[in-house]
Amino acid sequence: TQNKLSYEARKELNKAVKKQEKLIAELEKKIEELETSIAELEAKLATPEGASDTELYTRYADLKKSLSETMDQWTERTMALEDYAVQFINTSDMRVPDLIRDRAVCIKGDIGEVLDRI
Repeated sequence: TQNKLSYEARKELNKAVKKQEKLIAELEKKIEELETSIAELEAKLATPEGASDTELYTRYADLKKSLSETMDQWTERTMALEDYAVQFINTSDMRVPDLIRDRAVCIKGDIGEVLDRI
């Protein structure tokens, strides 16, 4: 029936949203760890001994690259979460769950304003 399909669709979207939320949280933790490691390495590189250690520069470059890649992944996941918000908005009889509303980040337009209106 229509209600059952609506319930099933809502259930699937909620499941997908929770998965994205978990992935985003994991990426945010990884970003924080990478930023901490980079800051510690920058402090070492600022010393005379560190400035002459080519291995530290290699590690620094690797950490910066990893940070950039992780931030790209975070952006992709956040955009996917916004796509779920749009699905909720475009599907009749569905309200945007609070977890999407709370996490909405304006990347692909002004979704934040749209969410505030509903």
